[in-house]
Amino acid sequence: MVAAHTARQDAAFPSARAFCEGRTVFVADRQALVAGYSPEAVGVFDRMGFSTVLCLPLWGSRTLLGVLTICWIKPHEVSITERVTLTAASGYIAQAVERALYLDERISVARQLQEAMLTDLPLADHVEISALYQPSANDNMIGGD
Repeated sequence: MVAAHTARQDAAFPSARAFCEGRTVFVADRQALVAGYSPEAVGVFDRMGFSTVLCLPLWGSRTLLGVLTICWIKPHEVSITERVTLTAASGYIAQAVERALYLDERISVARQLQEAMLTDLPLADHVEISALYQPSANDNMIGGD
């Protein structure tokens, strides 16, 4: 099962440990979770019905982007083949996240530049001035000439 959960980096969650230490974290069962993590983490995992947890860091080309957390409802022994496959998948996911962040940043910069080039229309007595902004592509609202 895959679920999205955001934990504080200082919280004693397996995902926070994986992020802070930049390494894979495996929690085999509820006993290991209780022994190594906060009551808050145990509560979240109990409410969601999780037993086994594998947290894989998502390494970008320059930095750690996040953590992929894979949870099983029943105790699960992660085989070496499964671990290698999931590690490879986390690499592909990290590449996709990095590309998405890069594109988002480029679009944001282009919008800022576009807004900086668009000036307010001057006020003139007895003349009504209006303008039309027609971007070259509607999806980004960024125009050329």
